[in-house]
Amino acid sequence: MIANRPIALDDGVLLLPFWREDPKPISRHCDLSASCASCVVKSSAPVGVSGTLLSKDGGSSWVLGGDIRPPKSAKPILLLEGTVVQLAASGIVLQLFRTNAGFVYAARSKDGGLKWTEARALPGLPNPGSKVSALQLAPGLLALGYNHHGQGNVDGQKVSTRTRLRVALSADDGATWQTVAKLEEAVAHLTKYHYPTLLPGPSTADGACQLGVLYTIGFKERASDGGVRAAVLDLAAIAAVSDIESGVR
Repeated sequence: MIANRPIALDDGVLLLPFWREDPKPISRHCDLSASCASCVVKSSAPVGVSGTLLSKDGGSSWVLGGDIRPPKSAKPILLLEGTVVQLAASGIVLQLFRTNAGFVYAARSKDGGLKWTEARALPGLPNPGSKVSALQLAPGLLALGYNHHGQGNVDGQKVSTRTRLRVALSADDGATWQTVAKLEEAVAHLTKYHYPTLLPGPSTADGACQLGVLYTIGFKERASDGGVRAAVLDLAAIAAVSDIESGVR
């Protein structure tokens, strides 16, 4: 399954992140129940493991890259909905994941997605099991859209929600992150602000640099009231406040 866009590596290869989901139907009433019952997952395609697909011909054909695995844990950690960037200085590919472990996880590849390090938690980036979106804004500067809280818990409140939708910047290739924008902070049961996608905006001669953020809002009990929201951030102004200057202009 896929949730984020592919990127073009420095050598022109397209790299698309994916993950493997349990083929069992969500409900016994699902229309695909009969098909799922007869589905056999091959041992070479372990459920819950993420990876990348690689294309050298512009997407006409794809080959499988290396598996990405989490550390062993009493409760299996799922690496889901990966988002990728290629670090400008080193050429290393960084992939960040939604997980069921309470934090965003990260893995790296030095060979364009053929082999990956074991995925590890980023303690500064909590995650309630929701999609994240990464983008390289300029050499040495990364952006990440994500929900800044753990699963089922916001500031000590036990509540079913996804909120604290924020954008963070990293000036050290993803080792540390600093929150620079808070898009949605409301805490309401069964209300979700989630599924961000970051989009690069135009840069102008006067130093303005913009970042677009698309995301969805959903109300479990009022589905018709949901929809898509958009935000535009002025990164030059943010950098001046946050002291993350490198590469913004």
